[in-house]
Amino acid sequence: MTRKSNDPLLGAVLVGFVLRESLGSGGSAFVYLGVSTTTQTLKRAIKVIRKERTDTFTHRFIEEARLLSRLDHPNIVRFFHASEDQGYLVMVLELLEGQTLRVYIQGWREAGQLPPVDTVLEILVQASDGVAYAHAFEKGVVHRDIKPENLFVMRDHKTKVLDFGIARALDDAQREASTTTGFSRPGTSRYLPPELWDGKRPTFQSDVYLLGITLFEALTGRHPFEQPGEPWDTDAALMKAHLLTPIPSLRSLRADLPEALEKVIARATAKDPPARYPSATEFGRALRAVQKELAASNEPPPSPELDPSPRAEESESTKAITDFPVRTIRIEEVAEPQSPPRSPWGAHWRKGVASGVVAVGVVTAIVWPRKPVEKPHTDSMNVPSATASIAFVAPSASVGPVVMASATPQLSACPAGMVFIPKDTFKMGSDDGDVDEKPVHDETVEAFCIDKTEATVEAYAACVKTDKCKAAPTTAQWEGSSAQYVALWNQFCNANRAGREKHPINCIDWNMADAYCKANGNRLPTETEWEYAARGSDGRKYPWGNEPPDKTRLNACGPECVTMMKSKGQTAWTTPMYKEDDGFSDTAPVGQFAAGKSPYEVLDMAGNVWEWTDSPYTTNYDPKNGKQNNNLRVLRGGSWSNGSASFVRAAGRFRYAPTYRNSNFGFRCARTP
Repeated sequence: MTRKSNDPLLGAVLVGFVLRESLGSGGSAFVYLGVSTTTQTLKRAIKVIRKERTDTFTHRFIEEARLLSRLDHPNIVRFFHASEDQGYLVMVLELLEGQTLRVYIQGWREAGQLPPVDTVLEILVQASDGVAYAHAFEKGVVHRDIKPENLFVMRDHKTKVLDFGIARALDDAQREASTTTGFSRPGTSRYLPPELWDGKRPTFQSDVYLLGITLFEALTGRHPFEQPGEPWDTDAALMKAHLLTPIPSLRSLRADLPEALEKVIARATAKDPPARYPSATEFGRALRAVQKELAASNEPPPSPELDPSPRAEESESTKAITDFPVRTIRIEEVAEPQSPPRSPWGAHWRKGVASGVVAVGVVTAIVWPRKPVEKPHTDSMNVPSATASIAFVAPSASVGPVVMASATPQLSACPAGMVFIPKDTFKMGSDDGDVDEKPVHDETVEAFCIDKTEATVEAYAACVKTDKCKAAPTTAQWEGSSAQYVALWNQFCNANRAGREKHPINCIDWNMADAYCKANGNRLPTETEWEYAARGSDGRKYPWGNEPPDKTRLNACGPECVTMMKSKGQTAWTTPMYKEDDGFSDTAPVGQFAAGKSPYEVLDMAGNVWEWTDSPYTTNYDPKNGKQNNNLRVLRGGSWSNGSASFVRAAGRFRYAPTYRNSNFGFRCARTP
C-alpha cells in the first residue's frame, strides 16, 4: 500500500513501535508496519483501532485479542500483544512473508493455468491443521470465515490461518447465532454454509464446509457457484445456491483430479452438516489420504497449461516489510507448455512485494512483503504472485468481504531472463540529490517486465546476425571532447574484446538500444519504471537498501579502477567509491553482484554501465516548472567508472543525446505484460 502523508499516525509511537508505513485499513481498523523503538530492527504488524470507533469494533477487538493470545499453533497467525495506548486500541501481530491463497488462485487464473494439485493439497492440509487445533482448543473455537483471503501461504511453504476477528468459542458462537438473522450473520456470503443462511447455529462442520468450498476454488480456479455472465454473487443468489444448488462435479471442471479428491470435496460441502466430516481433523486426514494416493502413483497430476498470453503482477511479487520488498503474471505465447511462473521470491519463495490486495475487515493484520515474479520455474510451490507489501486486516462481521487495494493482483509470465514488477505507487525522486531529482512525488507504475541483467555482448551479437540490429560499435562518440579523450574510452568498448561475451554490451547509442529491444518484442524502460524496479516502494537510497556501496554490491570505481586509470595517465580518478578491490577495473560480467540486487531481485541496477531509458530528459519533476528536452535521453544507474556514490543512487539521473556512445553506456529492456 502507498504511504499516506496525511495520516497523523505515521511516525507516531504506540506500544513501543514507531509506525513507519500504512499497510491497510478497513472501517475503524488500520494496520501499520511498526519498528521497535528499543531494537530499531524488530518489525511487527501493528493494528490500530482509532479513537472514533463503535462499541462493536471495540468488542470484536477485545474478543479477538483474548482468543489469539491463547491460540498457539504453527498454522495460525501469531499474536504478541494488545492494549490501549493514547486512546487507541493496539494489537501487535507477526509479519508474514508470502501471499494469500486468494492471490495464489488469482495468479494462476490470470495466467490461464490451474494450480498444481499437490501444492493446493498441502496448503489445505496445513490450513486444516490450524483450524483443527482451534476446534480442539478448550471448549472448541469455530472460525466462521475461512476463505482464500484468510489463508496465507508463506515463503517456506507453511500456511497460516488469518482473521480470527469473528471466531468464537463454539458455545458463544451458537448463542450469538440465535440473536442474528438473515444477511446479518457473521461471515462472507460467498462461503457461508447452508445452515447459517437457514438461521441455524454454527458447528465445527460449518468450518469444514468453508474449507471444502475453498479447496474447490483453489483446484479449479473458480467458485463452485460462479456462473460466467450471470449475477451469481449477489446475496440472494448465493443464499439460494448454498441452500439448494449441488456443488458441481470437480472432475467435470478438471478431469486430471483423482476420484478420491472429488469424494472428499463432495462430503465436505454436503448441504446437511451431519453428512460432512465431523471436524477439520477428519477433513485434513482425508486430504492426507489423497496425498498418499498421489505419491504412490509416483506421478502427481500435471497442472494443465491453458491459453498462454503475457501479463504479470501478483500477484505478486513487495518493499520488504521485514527487510526486503514484493508483487504477478500473464502467460507468454510459447510453442509448448511452460512451467508455472515463478513466485516473487524466486525458487523458494524468497523474501520479497507485489502490489496487491489488502483484505480488510475488523481485526487481524498480516503483511506480505513485495518481491518480483521472475521467469518460469518448475517448483510447484512457485506460482504467479501478487505485489507490494500487503497487510491483511481481519474481516468484519458483515456479509461479504471488504477489499481495499491499490490494484487487484494479476498474473503475467515474463519471458525467461525478465523479472515481473507489479503495479504500485512509489515515491520518485530525492530531496538529497540534484535539482533534477526534485520534488519527491508519487508515481503510479503499471505492471511491467524488465531484464534481470543488462543486455550482453553475446545477446546483442545474436540480434546482429538476424539483421535486426546494427553492428555494435567499437568506438565511443560524443561532441565536445578531444580525440585523445575519446580514444581512451574506445579501449573499453566490449564488442571486439575477447572473453567479453557475458559482459554488458556498451558503446551503444540510444537508437541502437531502442532497436535491439524492439527486435525482441520489448522496449526500453521509462525512467519511472527503471527507478521503481531499482528501489521498490520503500524509499531506499540504493537498490540493496541504505547501506553505502561496497565491493560486494556493485561494480563501480574502486581502487582497481583508480589504479588502472592512473596507469593510462588519467589523474582525475583519485578517490575510489569504496576501499576494497571489486575485482573488475572496467565492466564486469552481468549478474556478478547478487548482494546488490533490487527489491525485485533485478541485478546490476547500480554500477557496471549507465543504462539508457526511453524517457526524454526534464530539468526537474515539477509539472509547472520542469522543462522537457526531447534532444536528450535519461540514463540511470551509474557505471564502473564512477567514484562517487551519488551516481549509483536509485534516484540519480544522467542525460545525453541519443547519438552519444560511451564505454560506460549500456541498457536493459522492458516490456508491458
